[in-house]
Amino acid sequence: MYGAPLCIFWRVNKKKTTGEMSGVPYAIGLLNCLVYTLYGSPLISNGWENSLVMGTNALGFLLQFCFCTIYLRFAPPKSKRRMGLMVGGVLVVFASTAVTSMWGLKAAHRKVFVGTAGMVASILLYGSPLSDIIPNFFGIPLASVQMIIYCTYWEKSRVRIEDLKLEAVPVLVDNTAIELPVKLRKLPSIKLVVT
Repeated sequence: MYGAPLCIFWRVNKKKTTGEMSGVPYAIGLLNCLVYTLYGSPLISNGWENSLVMGTNALGFLLQFCFCTIYLRFAPPKSKRRMGLMVGGVLVVFASTAVTSMWGLKAAHRKVFVGTAGMVASILLYGSPLSDIIPNFFGIPLASVQMIIYCTYWEKSRVRIEDLKLEAVPVLVDNTAIELPVKLRKLPSIKLVVT
C-alpha cells in the first residue's frame, strides 16, 4: 500500500510538476507511519512483539517522506506552502503523541493511547483521497442544513406579484410621453426577504 504512489511520483519527477495533485494523502500517510512505528517499537509495545508493525511502518515512513519531499520540490508555491504546513502539523501531532505517551502516561496506558492515535491516523489516511473530491469537508453538512432550512421556510419568504404595486414613471421617448414601470413598492402587510 505504501508503495502504490511510486508510479505517480515517477511521473511527477519526470514532468517536474505536481499539477493539480493534492499532497494531503502523503502528509497523512506520513503521520500514520510515524504513529504506527512508535506503536510497534519496544518503547510502547512489550519488547519486540510488534516488530513487524514497526518494520513495515518504518519502511512506509521512508517512502512517505520521499513522496512529501518530491511533492515539495515540484509543487507550485501555494501548494508548497500548504504542504509545508501540513507536514509541520503532522510532526507536531506526532511529537505531542510521543511525548504524552512516554512521559504523561503509565506504561499500562501507553499502548492504548498510541493505538488509538494510530486508529485515528488510519481513518484519516483512508479518508484523505476525498480531499481531492471534497475541498471543504464541513461544507457538505453545512450545505445540507442550509437546504433543509430553505426547504422548510421557502414559502414563507415568497412574495407574490399580486401583493406588489408597480409605480410608473413618465419617460419621453422620441418626444412621446410613456409610462414605464420602474419601481416595485411593497404593501405594508408583506415582508421582503433578500438573500
